[in-house]
Amino acid sequence: MNYRRLGRSELYVSAVGFGTCQLRLVPERQAIDTLKRGFQLGVNIVHTSPDYEGIEKLITAARRECHPHPKILTCAQGWGTREYFEQIFERSCAAFETDRLDLFGIASLYDRERFGENVWGKGGLVEFLQQKKAEGRIGAIFCNTHSQPSHIKTIIERDVFDVLMLSYNLLGFHLLTYNPDTLFDHVVPPPGVKGKWEFENIPLLKQEIFPLIEEKDLGLMIMEPLGGGLLCQAKAFPRYAPLACDCSAITASDILRTTLSENIISCVLPGTASVEEAAENALAGHGNFSLSQNEWEKVHRHIAILKQSVCSRCGKCDHTCSQGLSISWLFRAAYINMSRSVNYENFDPVLYFKLHPDEESLCRRCTQMTCYCPEGIDIRKELICFHEQMLELLKVGSVPGINFYPPMVTKKPYALQFISWDFPRSVRAGSRVSARVYVCNTGQHYWHADGKDEQCTVGLAVYLDGAWYKNIRLRMDVPSGERVYFAFTFDAPLRHGKHCITLDLFEKNKFLFSGHGCPQLSVDYAVVGFPDVQAVVRNLRFLCRESTPQYGVPSSLHETRAMDIQTSPPLQPYSVCYLEHNIPTVLEGNSVRCFRVKVQNTGTATWYRDPADNHFTGLALFLDGEHLVTGRSLREEVKPGESTVIALTAKLPACTGQHELKLDMVTHNVTMFENCGYAPLKLLVTLQAREQTASEQMREIAERRNFWFFAPSQGVCLSGDTLTYPLFAKSAKGYRIQDLEGREYIDYVMGWGCSLLGYANERIQAAIARELSSSGGVITLIHTLEMEVSEKLCALFPELDMVLFGKNGSDVCTAAVRMARAYTQKQKVLVCGYHGWQDWFAVQCGFRQSSVPEPPEPMTLQFPYLDTSTLKAILDQHAGNIAAVMLEPSSPVEGVNGPLRDAEPEYLREVARLTHDAGAVLIFDEILSGFRYLHGSVQRALGIVPDLLCLGKALSAGMPLSALVGKREIFNQTLHRLYYTPTFKDEVYSFAAAKEALQIYAEYDIPGHIWSLGGKLKDAINTICLDIGLPAEMIGPPFRMTLSFQEPDGEKRILLRTLLQQELLKHGILTFKGFMLPCFAHDHSAYEQTVEAFSSVLPIIFRAWENDEYLRYLEIPDVL
Repeated sequence: MNYRRLGRSELYVSAVGFGTCQLRLVPERQAIDTLKRGFQLGVNIVHTSPDYEGIEKLITAARRECHPHPKILTCAQGWGTREYFEQIFERSCAAFETDRLDLFGIASLYDRERFGENVWGKGGLVEFLQQKKAEGRIGAIFCNTHSQPSHIKTIIERDVFDVLMLSYNLLGFHLLTYNPDTLFDHVVPPPGVKGKWEFENIPLLKQEIFPLIEEKDLGLMIMEPLGGGLLCQAKAFPRYAPLACDCSAITASDILRTTLSENIISCVLPGTASVEEAAENALAGHGNFSLSQNEWEKVHRHIAILKQSVCSRCGKCDHTCSQGLSISWLFRAAYINMSRSVNYENFDPVLYFKLHPDEESLCRRCTQMTCYCPEGIDIRKELICFHEQMLELLKVGSVPGINFYPPMVTKKPYALQFISWDFPRSVRAGSRVSARVYVCNTGQHYWHADGKDEQCTVGLAVYLDGAWYKNIRLRMDVPSGERVYFAFTFDAPLRHGKHCITLDLFEKNKFLFSGHGCPQLSVDYAVVGFPDVQAVVRNLRFLCRESTPQYGVPSSLHETRAMDIQTSPPLQPYSVCYLEHNIPTVLEGNSVRCFRVKVQNTGTATWYRDPADNHFTGLALFLDGEHLVTGRSLREEVKPGESTVIALTAKLPACTGQHELKLDMVTHNVTMFENCGYAPLKLLVTLQAREQTASEQMREIAERRNFWFFAPSQGVCLSGDTLTYPLFAKSAKGYRIQDLEGREYIDYVMGWGCSLLGYANERIQAAIARELSSSGGVITLIHTLEMEVSEKLCALFPELDMVLFGKNGSDVCTAAVRMARAYTQKQKVLVCGYHGWQDWFAVQCGFRQSSVPEPPEPMTLQFPYLDTSTLKAILDQHAGNIAAVMLEPSSPVEGVNGPLRDAEPEYLREVARLTHDAGAVLIFDEILSGFRYLHGSVQRALGIVPDLLCLGKALSAGMPLSALVGKREIFNQTLHRLYYTPTFKDEVYSFAAAKEALQIYAEYDIPGHIWSLGGKLKDAINTICLDIGLPAEMIGPPFRMTLSFQEPDGEKRILLRTLLQQELLKHGILTFKGFMLPCFAHDHSAYEQTVEAFSSVLPIIFRAWENDEYLRYLEIPDVL
């Protein structure tokens, strides 16, 4: 987390803090978990208010549950009379369990002045703040305000406050914005308030206020940085219906990082109400806030679209409506009602159905259409759409109705009014459901959250299908006439069909309010679908629990009615539940796309990925009935009740218009699941015409003629955020490689380790050029360069005497094995590592995988690294028939997720001893480690000499050349028996490159540079992982590293690795399955850009992992 100085206050705040207003709308456990996640990720500032329903106590509880306890800045605010203001201060101190608050201030300062509260005078609020600060009980004083810049200037000029809290965002307005010029058409001003009621002007803040704040060295905390949910999709409270423009491509992190690029801002305080939001928001405060050009353009393109499609409530349209509607206020009311999280911010006089009391849309029947928006919004179309959505919400009680009257306090001691509620109308069997209800205390009695003695302690009793389920306590006291939210979760029944939830308030140990004539709230909902295993377990635990209600609440609304418990319908062998997918509704024709679908096996038969009988289970994709592709699970088997993610990579046809995509599970050669009565997933998509990129045109050739090559995105070219993935290279220089679209990438694959000096090294290029002008590539006589390189290699490895050349590593590894067999007259070879693609090595994979015929008895045997006992056992078992022991001495890659070890001297010495004791040849495969390992090779670094040494890759700095260096005795006795006569082994230009490369290796400490830079990269990446809590670690020696995910689920590890490769590509970093091979050309600039990229990418991976939302991010096929 980045921490910034809070102006002259001497406090340092996390760049991202939390606004907690929405936490009153979620269950208490969720609120605490949300805060905990933020604290774990470095958040140290949380904004609270007395009307946020006891949030200070939840902060204290969350801090107490963190180990070690984090240091959190205590921050609170208040209003009212001096006496009430002091009570708020003392209550906040008590809730935070401290005598001193780091920050305390005045809420909505402009409102305080307009309501006639004593802010500046003797005995006023400011005097109290200054007094407590002088006593040391307040660290810094602040205020927040939603007023005009002119008013904010006067606040700054008074030079009282250390910190200001203002609304600011990239959009220039937010969810609650309204036009003050039209306010009194709808709202009678409070007593004593005269004149125009001001409201903030966000666009002017940066221009007029930010310079004054900097001049006075004030801290600046930002409210509404996400526009109240207008700028991106909310996680905790998704909108009932989407905005007119698509917000899915932009994340909260994108917006917050862009906002934080303003250095004057001390911190942003986005509303945060779920663990997922906590992680995404907090992680925006990590890393560098300087956005790449592509990121900057993406954000500002999104802002431009929003400004043309979302009403800013400027008020210019309000007097243009022929029907007399207050247009901007209707937009405001609709936005608020659609957002779920701020319904309480709608004033009663400007509720939607107060402004538009007709059930029929006035806009729909309007013929004059005089309304006008200067930004180009189609007012009539938008308001017709909003009205339909409001009517839907009205049906389910989520908005106050046409006949709603503001609650009036009665003379009864116990009375209430349900204002609105938020319940899903249809839920999956056994799923955990979130619900909330907004209630007004219309009785005379004060509702206490924690009453004592004769005080009235009030809670909410929840009944499911008439049986008591749980009680929900109040979080704050509710005076007569005030309103409060109850938020809770419940587990839906397993039985399909219609169910009912009933809510009734109660006084602890006394009675239900309904017994005093107060209304209950009953809501019907439908249960559909099939439960997962966890849901069944939860339901069984609930049924087996002690079901005695607390506080004397009746156990049943109808004591004689038993709960009707049934099980779900019987399951079939082949059954599926489609849980989630990432298929967009609009797609580009003539393109390759990768979709993912999360499915659950709800049948009784296990799904197999690759069974011996070939009856695999997969997911088939059809377009207009034509089969495109069938994908398989990453899991070897998916048992009943388990879920899996299936990737489908398909070439979409070059057509346009609307088409039907159908997805249906299939067990090959057995059945389509649709034939078993389970409906496939059908989606309508629109295909758009588009010109292919240069890379896509080249890919068309590859699909027809030559497709076996590495493509990091596996053929997918287009990204959802308008970027392209690299498919083909146009040029390469140093550590950078450029694709056909002109995008440059920092390469950490470096031609599979060949280009140790970087691409197109000037000295290597010059050496090749000299021979190009004087010699052919392959000539009849051996060129002198081959002899010069031979001499240099034997000088480099003086214990070895002779050399044989090839064009790739497989050539010399195979030659080494043949030599060993010819020299020892034995047949079996023990291997540890990867030694090429040729038959002798590939045979161990089996005929089914390699198509290499298997001999009656295995001739190639594997042994594990660092396990001498297994090696000895194999040598003993096959004594007298072991020709060679071949291994990568620097340790092999034992899996894409590791382990990835370093060379172990004692182990290698023991291997050498055991090999020679068995009369076998010791072969070191240093194809990769040669010239890259310290001192140039493992052999030179450790002084352990093999009989044969394989070199390649870096030998000629990018040109095709490999070498087998060995003892004269072995060469002399075997070379004539190898039948080794490759036509191109003596090619001249590669020897010119090798000669110059060996000279450079002698002049510079290439391994030292690589290990130093690789070590720094490794440390930096591991620090980022540790800071954000991602269970991943860069492992392996610095010359060859990989990011290893400590995730036990193999399927999720693949998804994480895929996302890593994808997101690094988006940030201009080219890797292979997380592996990185630094080279001599990589410099400090490459290091900084790489760390910056990982700082942006790893938080994305963390969010996907923590929230199990891989489908949201993944666009390329699985990296296996």
